[in-house]
Amino acid sequence: MEDENIAWLEKNYDMILLRNLSENQIKILLDHFQNRTKNYIDIGADENDDLMGYIAHIESINDASNSDIIQFAILDFWPGQFILIVLYTVAALLSLTLNIITIIVWVYGERSQSTEIWQLLVNLSLADIGLAIFCIPFTYTNTMLQQWIFPHFLCPIVNFAQLCFVFVSVWTLTTISIDRYFAIVHPLNKMRFQKRFILILIWLSGILFASTQLLVSGTMPYMISNHQLYECVEIWSEKIQGQIYTITVFVMTFLIPVLIISLTYSTIWYHMMNHVTPGNPDQARDSHQMDVKNKIFKMLTILVGLFIVCWLPIHSFNLILYFAPNIMNIETETMYNVYYSSFFASHYLSMVHSLINPVVYCFVSENFR
Repeated sequence: MEDENIAWLEKNYDMILLRNLSENQIKILLDHFQNRTKNYIDIGADENDDLMGYIAHIESINDASNSDIIQFAILDFWPGQFILIVLYTVAALLSLTLNIITIIVWVYGERSQSTEIWQLLVNLSLADIGLAIFCIPFTYTNTMLQQWIFPHFLCPIVNFAQLCFVFVSVWTLTTISIDRYFAIVHPLNKMRFQKRFILILIWLSGILFASTQLLVSGTMPYMISNHQLYECVEIWSEKIQGQIYTITVFVMTFLIPVLIISLTYSTIWYHMMNHVTPGNPDQARDSHQMDVKNKIFKMLTILVGLFIVCWLPIHSFNLILYFAPNIMNIETETMYNVYYSSFFASHYLSMVHSLINPVVYCFVSENFR
């Protein structure tokens, strides 16, 4: 049985997805295919069962295909590639342009002297510029080409930078919501003196939180049609470690921030609706104030909605990938296209948020500021 499994692996190595195995299993497979002498004697009973189950899964994929390597349309179809290139290029250029303009306006314009929130908005733009530089080109290229074409030492650095800028961007948005809460609900306790300290804390926390990527990220070799390629992935000694880390990223960069943002903006809206203007009733004045409140309510709803819509899909995709990988079994060309379409759609939404931020927070809403 063991010889049959080894023979099958030699024949179907092109179909093996190394990222689904533990580090120990990956090493054993790599040693075998590099030296053609290794076997599974050193694998423990549990790991052997997992590996055999994995082999059976890959074999089912192979049986579902009429060829040794499935031709996947979303990557081979030229119009599809062109559309993705255009979308990502436009997103990157717009994000860079809008956020650079935002920084120039807030730092050198008159607004920097009259708007207390400008430091937070500049910090948000800096983080979003980092997202445009590190998240869009590297992730798109790595996924589209299905290989890491850059120098190997850049893999952990890029993954570190991506997570760090995501953390800083998200927590700057969270801090903005808290700042607006104090400015409106508790105007005597504004965050004037704490802003610089909070910004430093956000960056230090982001660097510390993302530093894990420097330890676990690396390039992993794999073979396709007798060509050795490399993929930039997280390499965990045990699958549970990757699952715990994925949950932690979800909680720290989405769940907690969205709860805080929702709570602060809901409290702001409740406070404004229950605030009574001193003096005698005035129909024209009261009608105008109600219109302003309705506009602010719509703006706050849009802010929370955009955050959820743009970031929830990519977090959901990553959670499913780690905890329910069978849902994304790539057994046919259609399933493969669904898989990659889902990834690109969710990833693109998260990147679009970096170019939406300057529009919503800086160029549109005077009421928000």
